[in-house]
Amino acid sequence: MKTKTILFLLGTFYILLPVQSQVTIGSLSEPRKGSLLELKENESADENSTKGFSLPRVELKSRKKLAVDDDSKKDQYKGLTIQNTNRSDSDSLAEGVHSWDGENWRYLVAAKGQGTDGQILTSNGTDSVAEWKNQLELHIPTVDFVATGDLIPTINVKDSKVNLLYTILHNNNFSYNNGAITPGKPGYYQINLYNKMDATKATTNETNNEGTAIITLCLREGANYTELLSFSAYYPNGTDTLIHQPLSGLIYLTAGKDYVIRTTYNKKFKVDGGGISFTYLGGS
Repeated sequence: MKTKTILFLLGTFYILLPVQSQVTIGSLSEPRKGSLLELKENESADENSTKGFSLPRVELKSRKKLAVDDDSKKDQYKGLTIQNTNRSDSDSLAEGVHSWDGENWRYLVAAKGQGTDGQILTSNGTDSVAEWKNQLELHIPTVDFVATGDLIPTINVKDSKVNLLYTILHNNNFSYNNGAITPGKPGYYQINLYNKMDATKATTNETNNEGTAIITLCLREGANYTELLSFSAYYPNGTDTLIHQPLSGLIYLTAGKDYVIRTTYNKKFKVDGGGISFTYLGGS
């Protein structure tokens, strides 16, 4: 009799071994090779249930208290996940799914939607769902327009005001036509400009390379130009051959208006080109 009992127990033990290693609940089929546990309602390889999985519901009293066991064992429960049933504003606890990280219960939240190209996932604070937002909503400066310019080659006269023609490197919410830069959205912009000048290109028979040059951002309305930002400098004889003259400033640009970069230079300098960048800072 004892022998039969022992054989029965050994047989039961070996039968239970595979069940203990990998388990399917709700079906007689074996779980897939990489699954320790599968929940099914039917044998389908695709949609196999009309019901979901409910996590154990635990009432948390504190974000820093393990609650499910003695706190001295808190390192043993990293990754433990439960459904908290208690909301506590004083301890910043929310109802919902929490995971234990060894020191605190962390609220597991998802983002609202998938977002679109160029958006940034931003926090709305503790236990709040993160949201996708545009840079403008977050008041993050965006470089909307970058270009390098070449002077119209036929212009080379004394004390002349000229417009630069630009090669567009980056153009977001701007249009550009024959020297006119037109913003598509109003707001405050950080403007950075520079002129590249060659002090060797003086009129014939000049004996030195002293000269003056002015770089200006203008609003163009028909044949009228209104100066908005300007920088003027005098360069004495002996100035380096190549000069980069900068202009920076913060200015409000109106959507749909034409803005141009103009340069005034005397006969001893020749402006070869320049560059520009507009960084949108916000406003409407």
